[in-house]
Amino acid sequence: MKTAVFYDLENLCLINKNGVFAKNLGALQKKIEASEIVGEIILQKAYISKSNASLANIKTALKDTKIELVEVEPLLDVGQKRKNLVDFKMAVDVTATITTKRSISTVAIASGDSDFGFLCEQVKRLRKNLLVISRYVSTGNALLNLCDDWIDVTEQALSHKFIIKAINHRITADYSKMDFFAALNSFLNAIEQDLFLNRCMISTGLPLGNFVGLLNDRKISYNYLALGFSTMAQFLNVYLLNSKFAVNSLGQIKLSPNKKPVSESSFINYFLRLPQGYSREKLLKIYDIVAQTDDIDELMKYIMFMRRNGMINENKLCNKRTFRATIRKHIRAVMEKAGIALSDETVREIDKLI
Repeated sequence: MKTAVFYDLENLCLINKNGVFAKNLGALQKKIEASEIVGEIILQKAYISKSNASLANIKTALKDTKIELVEVEPLLDVGQKRKNLVDFKMAVDVTATITTKRSISTVAIASGDSDFGFLCEQVKRLRKNLLVISRYVSTGNALLNLCDDWIDVTEQALSHKFIIKAINHRITADYSKMDFFAALNSFLNAIEQDLFLNRCMISTGLPLGNFVGLLNDRKISYNYLALGFSTMAQFLNVYLLNSKFAVNSLGQIKLSPNKKPVSESSFINYFLRLPQGYSREKLLKIYDIVAQTDDIDELMKYIMFMRRNGMINENKLCNKRTFRATIRKHIRAVMEKAGIALSDETVREIDKLI
């Protein structure tokens, strides 16, 4: 993938309080090269107004680089308005470059200026990959919508508000008519497959409450009470164990690309709500030790569990074979209700459990 990079030096703010430019530019170039949609960089141009106070500093920094510096006349009078020509010159050059150099497959626009929205539309219309490099606090909505990947110029932690804004602008599918689990998995996959959002959810993530809000906005809802959860957040905390997303100790949902989803059987004990200290042996021995059970509360929990599942008839316990078959049926029903397919491995784990 051949790549062309265009820097709007009036927008990027790469010069810090000490006038350092070269170090900041070098760090940014490493980020650009690391993008999955960037290949061989065959062209780099940087645009700046001739009236910029840092022009001399920037000229020196770019002297030994492959970046061509384009100095632009500072201002144009249009009636009573004064318009900066840097954006205009850069937009014209980008358009001319991608229409004449057909081998370029990725265009990198280093600017968050919303004025480049139309230019980005042109880039995508010509079927080029679009990389946007900008400061997250000043990135135009159009650029967020259209880019295939995005890089933050700053080293600051992304704000949750910005990530929510990016998700809302980039994932616009209609989930309202989809089954809950299909919709949730589709939404999670969309975030994971999006290079931009993928990076955001790995580095920063979102508070679980904000994530639930994103689901509600898309009408992705579920009767979590039917599975014994008191809140949607509590349900997601358990459900996400079976995905590459996880909720950390701070209550934030993040994407963990190297995480291996746990097996479906991890849900069994949670859904069964068996008493604390449960064991298969103890459950089966209940037939023999009912009269000798010291812990009345524990005994009542077992009896209530069996009564709920039709395992007690006329105050008598059913036989052991029926008892175990009923538990197995109950587990299958709960797992299927949760939208989790039972694999052969899970069935074997269930058999071991009971």
